Amino acid sequence: YKQSEATLSREAIGYWTSFVAASDPSAHRTSLSPTWSSFTPEKRNRMVLTRRNDGAARTASRQERISDFEAERCAFWMREDVTAQTMV
Repeated sequence: YKQSEATLSREAIGYWTSFVAASDPSAHRTSLSPTWSSFTPEKRNRMVLTRRNDGAARTASRQERISDFEAERCAFWMREDVTAQTMV
């Protein structure tokens, strides 16, 4: 493992265990991890978990806004008539 991979792994584990324990991925996150804001139709933010290559003690993880195109694409796949046809 590289140090950056171990740091990213700890961050991901922190988000998951926090979500399981408190239903909020940010409640018990590691101290250097960014806050994982709730997804809302207005904000449409998602977390991008990314490692750094410079040996820093924190990751390059960040929140980014989902584009209109991506939101429309997801809305298509979540439509009831489409999901009924694609269920296994």
